Amino acid sequence: MNTNAAPLCVGALTISTTGQVEIGSQNVKLSPKQCEVMAYLAARTEQVVKKNILFRDLWGVPRPKPKVMDVTISYIRRKLHAVKPGSEEHIITVWGVGLRLSEKSKPISYGHPFKSKYGSLIGRLDNLYREKAPV
Repeated sequence: MNTNAAPLCVGALTISTTGQVEIGSQNVKLSPKQCEVMAYLAARTEQVVKKNILFRDLWGVPRPKPKVMDVTISYIRRKLHAVKPGSEEHIITVWGVGLRLSEKSKPISYGHPFKSKYGSLIGRLDNLYREKAPV
């Protein structure tokens, strides 16, 4: 990280030039690589960053290794949550595209976007079908 640059602030998150990540005044203990990921996303706040581009720029490898990025983001979210529950929701997965760091926390949808959007409708239609189906 550039030690001459000003700290990056995204909502309640602050990423300092020394590689420290804070939520409010509480320090989040992240590995150096996890701090790099946070700084990379913070420099591109509200922009969707493709995982392969993030992997190439931070790990220096043209093709991402399976699940390395997913596990890294999972660890960051877990550590953010441990310090302040709900703060992990600033890292948003844009399904099928990449990641985005947002100033506003948004609930994380862990399911498939089609299921979460239409799940209740499909459940109601299924129940309706079962009620009218002959026994």
